Amino acid sequence: MISNSVSGSFKKSCPPVDSTTVTQNKNKKLKSRHRKARKVTTPSEAVVKIPTSKTEASTNWKLLLSKKSAEISAKKAGSVRPVKPQFLRRDVKKHKKQMEQKQSGEGSGTSSSLTTDSSVSNAAALEQAIKSTDKMHITIPSTGSCSSTEGETRVAPMKQKDGHVSFPKLTGLNSLGCFDYTHYGHLKTPVSPEHEFLTRPTPALAIDCEMVGVGTLKEDALARVSIVNEFGYCLYDKFVKPKLPVTDYRTEFSGVREEDLKNAEDFLKCLQSVAELIKGRTLIGHSLKSDFDVLLLKHPKAKIRDTSFYYRKKFKRLKTPSLKSLVKDHLKVEIQKGEHNSITDAQAAMKLYLIARDEWETSCSDKYNYRVHQYWMGKEYRKAFQAMGFVIQIKKKERK
Repeated sequence: MISNSVSGSFKKSCPPVDSTTVTQNKNKKLKSRHRKARKVTTPSEAVVKIPTSKTEASTNWKLLLSKKSAEISAKKAGSVRPVKPQFLRRDVKKHKKQMEQKQSGEGSGTSSSLTTDSSVSNAAALEQAIKSTDKMHITIPSTGSCSSTEGETRVAPMKQKDGHVSFPKLTGLNSLGCFDYTHYGHLKTPVSPEHEFLTRPTPALAIDCEMVGVGTLKEDALARVSIVNEFGYCLYDKFVKPKLPVTDYRTEFSGVREEDLKNAEDFLKCLQSVAELIKGRTLIGHSLKSDFDVLLLKHPKAKIRDTSFYYRKKFKRLKTPSLKSLVKDHLKVEIQKGEHNSITDAQAAMKLYLIARDEWETSCSDKYNYRVHQYWMGKEYRKAFQAMGFVIQIKKKERK
């Protein structure tokens, strides 16, 4: 009972506290602190803004204005405009006409006639130099009125027809119009250093694998891998030694013999090099599922272009067409007459992709929801394909 009475009396004695009063008191204290902390400004520091009245103006302000005006005048006096050349390369004809008009009019004196004759001769000399020379630097003789030195050298950029280096045509290509190789991957076509662009790895690569039978059930095992770029240049070609003993070499189709696998590369090393090469690139091939099963690798679906699947769907065939039949129908070339060569098979798959690339890529972009980057429409790629004898047709956009 005593505690309740005490608490009640305490509540009555203490008035209720408002939050607004507390915040106001805090703001007053902060303002007083800021006033104390302010620095005393000197007359030189006081002038910050333009004075609005006569009382705000002072002698200090006038001094500052005089200093600024002196600096501006000094800058104007020190700045000198660059001297323009008397005539440019593209204005030679205009300059000649002006000089002829001056000569035809009344002569103003001996000095003026001398300057006009010299300028006309200089213009004619420059025009002859531009027509005759193939060099990048052209020496231009200076006129009497020009304030520069006697012999000015100006850089005249020589424009090529298309603005890019043209590739010389390749000779000794195979029937597919690609680099010709022997059965064991030795290059036959002569390649010069100017064709270095054709030997690089491109954004799209074609792959083909040859298999042999392993074990009692003669299961598929990797025996050879070949990877080719868009121009048909072989970037990787190796015979691979399988882990299990080979029971069937399938030489009629694979072209692999017992001698080829004696000093063949290790399977793991081959996997590592292939994975590094195809990473982030579109991979082209014929029935790639069997190749991936043998290689024990995976690749994103958006970057796989399987010719067997595409041409079967396009022409609505019941059975998957063979690579030999597709090449014969669309490229009018016969391959795989005897033993198979993985390099030629990869080149054939790449050619089938290049024929239908625009339509194929647009369908894949709609399916996998990405934007197509038509890098093959660039001038370098088009000229490189022209050197190989393969012309890319540019479709003009229809105006809406």
